[in-house]
Amino acid sequence: MTQFDLYMADLPFRENGNILRGMHPVIVVSNNLVNRYSPVITAIPLTSKLKRWDLQTHVLIQGQGLTCDSMALCEQILTLDRTTLVRRMGHIVNAQDRKALIRGIGVQLGMC
Repeated sequence: MTQFDLYMADLPFRENGNILRGMHPVIVVSNNLVNRYSPVITAIPLTSKLKRWDLQTHVLIQGQGLTCDSMALCEQILTLDRTTLVRRMGHIVNAQDRKALIRGIGVQLGMC
């Protein structure tokens, strides 16, 4: 598992109906040292429901292992147990997509 891998994950149930749950693709954003040794990873969930394009925390991802265009929701950064990851789907190789994801995370955390 490496940073920017795409996985199908079984996201845990949460009471709040605005947070994604169930089977969704996620992008692993934790660093490769964590990905190698830790039992948990950090990920960004994706949805096929294309949301507002003008929010800096929403990043459109096309192809790269996905079956349809998807929106990365950087405002929903998740810490997941590795056991929630079902299967690897692909890898984000596009440099512009990677930069947009990093910016979206930075905006969400107030670091940009």
